[in-house]
Amino acid sequence: MRILSLEIEWFRKFRGKWKVEGFGEGLNLLAAANEAGKSTIFEAMRAVLFCAGWSGKSDLVRSFQSSGSGMAPRVALEFEEKGQRFRLEKQFLKSPRCVLEGPSGSFQGADAEARLEDILGIGKASSKTKQIPDVSSVSGFIWVEQGGGFQPGAPGERALETIRSALEAEAGFVTDGRLYDGVFREITTDLEKYRTEKSGKVTGALLTAQKKAEQAVEYRERAERQARDYADELEALEDCTRRLGLRRRELEDPAPEEERRGLEVRLRIAREAAGTFEKAEALWKEQKAVVAAAEADLKALEAAEREAREAAAEVARQEGLLPGVQARLDEAVRLAGEKDGLRKQAVVAEDHAVRAARSVEEAHGERQFLDGLRDARERLRQLAETDARTAQAERVVAADLPAKITDRLEGLEKEVLRAEIAAQAQAVRMEIAVHDGTGILVDGEKAGSGTVVFQDPVTVRVGDHATLVISPPEGSGRDALRAQEAAEAALRQALEKAGVATVAQARARGASADRARQDLVFLRERRSGLCPADGRCGLAAGEDALRAFCALHHEREPADFSGQDLPDLTACGKAVQEARVSVRETQAAFDVAENIRRVAAEEVRRLRQEAGFARQTLDRAQERAMRLREARREDVSAAGAEQARERLMLRTAEMEQARQNRDRERPEELERRLEGLARARRQLEEECQSLRERIAAAEVRVEAGGRAGLPGELARAREEEEAAREELERLTAEADMLTLLRDTLREASSEISRKFAAPVAQRSLRYLSRIFPDCEPEFDETIALKALGRKGQSEAVDTLSRGTQEQIALLTRLAFAGLLREQGVPVSMMLDDPLVWSDDLRLEAATGLLQEEARMMQIVLLTCHERAFRHLDARRVTLREV
Repeated sequence: MRILSLEIEWFRKFRGKWKVEGFGEGLNLLAAANEAGKSTIFEAMRAVLFCAGWSGKSDLVRSFQSSGSGMAPRVALEFEEKGQRFRLEKQFLKSPRCVLEGPSGSFQGADAEARLEDILGIGKASSKTKQIPDVSSVSGFIWVEQGGGFQPGAPGERALETIRSALEAEAGFVTDGRLYDGVFREITTDLEKYRTEKSGKVTGALLTAQKKAEQAVEYRERAERQARDYADELEALEDCTRRLGLRRRELEDPAPEEERRGLEVRLRIAREAAGTFEKAEALWKEQKAVVAAAEADLKALEAAEREAREAAAEVARQEGLLPGVQARLDEAVRLAGEKDGLRKQAVVAEDHAVRAARSVEEAHGERQFLDGLRDARERLRQLAETDARTAQAERVVAADLPAKITDRLEGLEKEVLRAEIAAQAQAVRMEIAVHDGTGILVDGEKAGSGTVVFQDPVTVRVGDHATLVISPPEGSGRDALRAQEAAEAALRQALEKAGVATVAQARARGASADRARQDLVFLRERRSGLCPADGRCGLAAGEDALRAFCALHHEREPADFSGQDLPDLTACGKAVQEARVSVRETQAAFDVAENIRRVAAEEVRRLRQEAGFARQTLDRAQERAMRLREARREDVSAAGAEQARERLMLRTAEMEQARQNRDRERPEELERRLEGLARARRQLEEECQSLRERIAAAEVRVEAGGRAGLPGELARAREEEEAAREELERLTAEADMLTLLRDTLREASSEISRKFAAPVAQRSLRYLSRIFPDCEPEFDETIALKALGRKGQSEAVDTLSRGTQEQIALLTRLAFAGLLREQGVPVSMMLDDPLVWSDDLRLEAATGLLQEEARMMQIVLLTCHERAFRHLDARRVTLREV
C-alpha cells in the first residue's frame, strides 16, 4: 500500500480543512514542532483505516471532534495498491458515512468496510463494540504511534495469522486453519455444557450431577448421623444408669464426714499458733526498724564529718591557688591595654592612608572623566558629520529610479535602436558625387557629396541642367519608419514621466544611487562604532546616551593636564594595603592578649566560685553533724547501735520459734482441704441430679428413634448416593476427555507457534545485528520478542533501557514488514517519533536502516526532531490549510 494524500477536516486540533500531501515512494518525512498535529495526523489515518464504528457516538468517536465546535469530523485518504488508486472517506457523528471509491466503482457503509478489508487485509473492529480500532491487523501491528514503541509486543490475531501463513513453507509444514478452528469450536461448544471456557467453572449437566451427588452425600451423612445418634443414645442411657449407681454409693460412704470433723479441730489449733507468730513478727519488725535507724544515724554522722574534712581541705587548696592566678590576670590586663593602644594607632594610620588614596583616586578620576568628555564631544561631532553625509546619501538613493523603470527605459532605448536600424535597412539610399562644383539641391536644400537616405519621393535639381524626381517603391521602409517614430515617442514619454532627459542620465542616477547605498552601509557601520560605552566618564553605549551626556556637560570645559604629574595611584594603594596589614596584625595581637586576659579572668572567677562552693559544703556538713549529735534519741554512737542489734537477735529467736509452731499446721491448707471435701460432696449431688435428667431424656429419644425406623432410612440413603456418584463420575470423565482434547489441540497449536519462532528469529537477526552485534533474539509462541541474548546471557526485553526497547521494537517491526513484503502482503509503515530515546550512534544506524528499507516499501516518518533526520534522502511531506 502506498499513501498518496490525506485530508482532515474538523478532526481534534485541526479546525477547518487541512491537507497533508507530498507522499511518494520510499521514505517520507513530516518534520514539525511540538503540538503541530503530527500525532493527530497519525490518529486520523488510524481512524479512517481501522475505525469501523464511524456511525456510532462512542467516547472514541466523540474524541475526534474539535473542542468547542459542533462540526462533524471528516477524514479522506487517497492510497494506491497494486497499481490501482483508491479514495477512502469517513465522516463521524453528524451524517456519518463511509465511502470507498476505486476502479471497481463506489462502495458505501458496510460494503465499503468489507471491500477495504479485502484490499488491504486489515481486521474489523470488535464485534461487540464496533467502535474500537482494531490494530491486530498487519498494518496496525507494524505502525508505531508516539510513546507506543517501547515494547516490541506480539502481533494481533489477524497479523499473527498472516505472519504464520507467510512462514509455513520455512517452518516445514502446512496447517489447515479452518479445519482446526472448526474442530476446536465444536470441542469448546461441547465442553461448555460441562465447564466454562475461561475459568473452568462447572456448569450445565455436570453441575446438576454434582449438586445431585452432593445432596445424596448430605442425605447419607444425615442418615448415618441419625443412626449414630440413636446408637449413642442407647449407650449413653446404659452409661448414665451405671454412673448414677456409683455416685449414690459414694454419697453414702461415712469416711469423708469423719475426715471433715478431724480437720476442723486441727484448724482451730493452727489458727492460735498463727496469731502467736504474728505478734512475735510485729515485735521483730519494730526492733529491726530501731537497729536500722541507729545504723543510719551513725553512717550519716560519719559521712558529715568526712565531708567537712574534705571541704576544709578544698577551701584551703583553692585559696592557695588564687594569688598566683590573680597575678597572671593583672599581667594579661596590662598586656591587653598595651596591644589595644597599638591597634588604635594602626587604625588612625589606615584612615589617613585611605583618605590620601581616595583623594588621589578622585584626581585621577577627574582627569579620566575630562578625557572621556573630550572624546565624547569629538565623537558627537563625527556623528553629526556622519548624519549629514547619511542624509545626502539617502537623498541620492531616494532620487534613484525604481529598477523596473530603469529597465523599461533601457528596453525602450533598445527598441528605438532596433527600429532605427530596421528603418535604415529598408530606406532608399542615393549616392551623390560632385565633380565640377555644380550645385545640387535635394528637396530645395543644397547637398554635397555623400549618401542621402529617404523613404518618401524626393526632388533632385542638378544646377540648371536637370531636375530629377525619385520615388521609392510603394510602402518601402514606411512601416519601419513608423515603428521608429513610435519607439522614439514611447521613449520620450517614458523619459518625461521618469523626470530625466536621457537614458544615460537615468543610468548615471542609478550609478550614483548604488554608490550612495554603499556609502550608507559604511556610514551606518561607522555610526554604530561612534557610540560605545566609556567607563572613564560613566557614558553608556548608544546615540541617545552620547547626546544626553554631552548636553548635560556642555558648559564644562576639558582641562589641559599636560605637564601635571599626579601622585602614583599604585603607591597610594600599596600604602593603604600596608596600613591595613598593620591594623590586622595589631588587631590579632590585641585579640591574643584579650583572649589571655579572658582566660585568666575566667580562671579567677572559677577559683573563687569553687572556693565559695567548698565553704558552703563545709558549713552544711558541720551543721548536719551538729543536728545529729543534738537529736533526742539514743546516743548516736557505735555502742548504741550494738545494743540495738543484740535486742534484735532476741526478737528474731522468739519469732523463729513462733514460725515453727505455725508451720506444723497451716490454717489455709486445712481450710482448702475442708473446702475440697464440701465441693466434692456438692459435685456428687449435682452429678446425680444431672444423670437422672439425662436418663429421662435418653429414654424419650430412644423410644422415638425406634418408632421412626432409622436403620432402613440409612440403607436407602446409601443406595441413592451410589447412583448419584456413578452419574457424576460418568459426566466428569466426559468433561475431562473434552478438556484433554482441547488442551492437546492448544498444545499442538503452541508447538506450531514455537516452530514459527525460529524463522522469525533468523529474519529479525538481520536487522538487530546492525545495532546489537552478536545478539540472539528469543521469541515466544505468540511471536513476541521476549529476550535478547548477548555474551552468553539472556536479558528480558522489559529490563532493558527505554532507548534499547524502542530500537528493538522498530527493528522487529521492520523484520516483520520485510517478511510480509516478500510474501506479497500490502504493507506500509507509519512511524510517529519512534527513536526519541536513542543515542547518536544508534540513531545513525537506525536511520540508515530505515533509508535502506524505504527503497522497497513506503515509510512515513513523523517527527519533531528535524535535525536528527535532516541528512536522510526523503520526501518532505507538507501540511497546509486549504
